[in-house]
Amino acid sequence: MSVRVHLYAIQAIAGRLPGIRNFLTVSVKPCAPAIIAEEPSRPIAIGSKRFIYFHNVRHPAQMAEPEINAYLTHLAVKDKVSASTQNQALSALLFLYRYVLDRKVGDLGEVIRARKPRHVPVVMTREETKAVLSRLEGEKWLMASLMYGAGLRLMECLRLRVQDIDFARNEILIRDGKGAKDRISMLPESLKTPVQEHLKELLDHSDVKTTMIYTHVLNRGPSGVRSPIDTL
Repeated sequence: MSVRVHLYAIQAIAGRLPGIRNFLTVSVKPCAPAIIAEEPSRPIAIGSKRFIYFHNVRHPAQMAEPEINAYLTHLAVKDKVSASTQNQALSALLFLYRYVLDRKVGDLGEVIRARKPRHVPVVMTREETKAVLSRLEGEKWLMASLMYGAGLRLMECLRLRVQDIDFARNEILIRDGKGAKDRISMLPESLKTPVQEHLKELLDHSDVKTTMIYTHVLNRGPSGVRSPIDTL
């Protein structure tokens, strides 16, 4: 059973373009995505309409890769659309040619791609960070301090193990981080004692020295990098 695609968005040019009436209600190939219906087909219809208008109301069957290239490049250069909008326009045209016109789109050549927006990260000031940390206590304070001071993500902090902390070298080993990669971060000097005391509680040691021996703490390591939390 064929999928019915209602390209109602191009009805405005139905009387001006010979053969365009066939696009108003068309039977597409059975291999087309089965979820296509009237509302999901709206981007296809809008994309087809804009493409046709851009090329002075020419029938899509009379156009090919050069016209698609010109249209997509125009969107990026003149209209300055986002990357997602340009990709949506390309997807609409690929659907139009493959499932409606029964034509494969070949190499489009050097299409100028729309640039993805770059967002500047929002970073709290030292005063704001101190204000936040001053309102926390216990494990929540320690976790927030480690995340800020060592640059840990939430799940990286939650997955920390005893053997991942090297007090001798002032280092924290983050396993399976972003991109499924391991990396090493600094252990803030100001958090060494709180972390040791926390481990003492977890390991039920009466003396923090026992915890230090258990975690292979010998001497201070050679790391010369200071954590931002040490300057608060």
